[in-house]
Amino acid sequence: MPWKFQSDMARQCWDEARHVEIYAAVLDHVDGKIGEFAENVMLFEFAYSDDPAERVVGVNRCLEGLALGP
Repeated sequence: MPWKFQSDMARQCWDEARHVEIYAAVLDHVDGKIGEFAENVMLFEFAYSDDPAERVVGVNRCLEGLALGP
């Protein structure tokens, strides 16, 4: 594979690993454990927020969550 492709994929993997670390820290903060579903109404509130940035966060988190499916 071309070097640019390898570099782009390495960056994508690093980004996803960082997301896992952040979410694990959030779970620790709410006394959750990996494998539990510690969601609440926060995503619903973000999805229907008046702030466009919050709507993007809500949609992005929901779509990534669906991508993790069973």
